[in-house]
Amino acid sequence: MSFPRTCVLPILLSLFLGAGVQAQTEDRAATIRKALRVDTFNNVDYYDENNKEITSEQFDERVRAGLYVWMEKSKNWFGSPVLKMHLDTKPKLAFKAKYNIKPGDQFPEFSQLTLANKMLDNQQLMGKYTVVSFYFADCAPCVDEVPELNALAAGRGDMNFIGITFDPIKTTRKFVEEHKLAWTLLSDAKPLIKTAGVQSYPTLALLDPAGKVLAIESGSALKRSDKSIAALVERLAPRTPN
Repeated sequence: MSFPRTCVLPILLSLFLGAGVQAQTEDRAATIRKALRVDTFNNVDYYDENNKEITSEQFDERVRAGLYVWMEKSKNWFGSPVLKMHLDTKPKLAFKAKYNIKPGDQFPEFSQLTLANKMLDNQQLMGKYTVVSFYFADCAPCVDEVPELNALAAGRGDMNFIGITFDPIKTTRKFVEEHKLAWTLLSDAKPLIKTAGVQSYPTLALLDPAGKVLAIESGSALKRSDKSIAALVERLAPRTPN
């Protein structure tokens, strides 16, 4: 799959608020803006349920009326990030991300420096179960996962934990400083992300000790199935006795 030259990577977040649930607050628009961190972007485009561009005021009015929201992130011709906020009459609960890898496949080959400036490749993951988290800094659900990811890594010393992002090193370092993500991280990893076919964030992959994919799920799909990352890991990756 190829991507437009104007985009670093198109990102479909089947987000709505609370993974497909309407914001049940007095001001849905304000709640959604806060949850998706829309206020951090200078360029935000708004579309109604017929994919017609509308003003932010019209968007807010329709959100308050009860329509659902999903978000797409891209870049304009000048390289500035742009968010496209779309409205729909129904939540996209049926959304299912499509990847280039599936359970039973070998995880794509890679060899790259980590944020700690150490070389990492597939061979170094062999012999242990591995959790791979695909994320990016401006992804609100990715940020929300950090405490659970850190707790999982702290409690499972018998596993590998790798975070993969297309963000540049500077952005990744800032993310670590702000959110204290304590995983091995690969930044500027667009080729690996493209090979895996990841477009929905966050996405989590679980690999067996031979490097084969046991599961790969978007964050919203995972919450609907196993309810939590820890539950998925406990189900598919039994603890290794010390």
